Amino acid sequence: WWVQVKPRLKVWTTAKRFDAPASVYAPDDTLAEKIFSETARIAWKPKDLTSAKLNRLLGILGCRSLARNLRSRSAHAVVTQFSSEPRFLTPASKDLLLRWICAADGWSSKRQRLEQLLKTDESQVTDLRVEYWLDGNGTHVSSDEADAFWSSHDRRLCLRKDATAKAQQAAAAMSIAAQFGRHGKQGEDTVYRLLGLEPADARRELAERKWELSPEQREWLQSVGYNSEIVELTADATNQIARESRPAIPPQTP
Repeated sequence: WWVQVKPRLKVWTTAKRFDAPASVYAPDDTLAEKIFSETARIAWKPKDLTSAKLNRLLGILGCRSLARNLRSRSAHAVVTQFSSEPRFLTPASKDLLLRWICAADGWSSKRQRLEQLLKTDESQVTDLRVEYWLDGNGTHVSSDEADAFWSSHDRRLCLRKDATAKAQQAAAAMSIAAQFGRHGKQGEDTVYRLLGLEPADARRELAERKWELSPEQREWLQSVGYNSEIVELTADATNQIARESRPAIPPQTP
């Protein structure tokens, strides 16, 4: 019965109309929802249904993903200063971001993007606008101001000069997470935590996360001429760092 019913199903959208699932996007990216609220057909989200369940159902019906189809590029970014000492994409942070991506399935399809990340520099810009569009869709290109944006093809992390460091870090985390397909709060929070780290902080983070590179991944990194910033730790050293990173428990008073 499902095969017979599915072609006749329609989805209620934020435009207050029913549309065929193939022409509707699942609301799985809050930024894209905001940018394309007036130009794209986006499924309406009931308050009593979690986003994960709704987007899974919409995917079964044939709706496209906003997150997977969102494309972006920097525009009108006037570089005023190249940063010789990176604030966010430090060598240690790049190493941890690399290990984070390599720890998940499908890392090999992201090799080019990973290499771009490892070779990225930071730049201060006076004005930063980012252009967004949906892949395979007739919607117009939209632009919006941003406090930071990772232009992966240019191998440059653009930071808006007048923005606060916290705003720059949040915008950089969102941009990097999105371009690796880690959309949503969890991916953005992970990248945010990994930015701006020194080697000692990175080793503590690595001891907690337990991310390890496979022989295949090491061989690939060697082929692109990358040397890890973080020295591999023995099991004893990892346990020692993990113990030192835990908060001390004050003695109980009788």
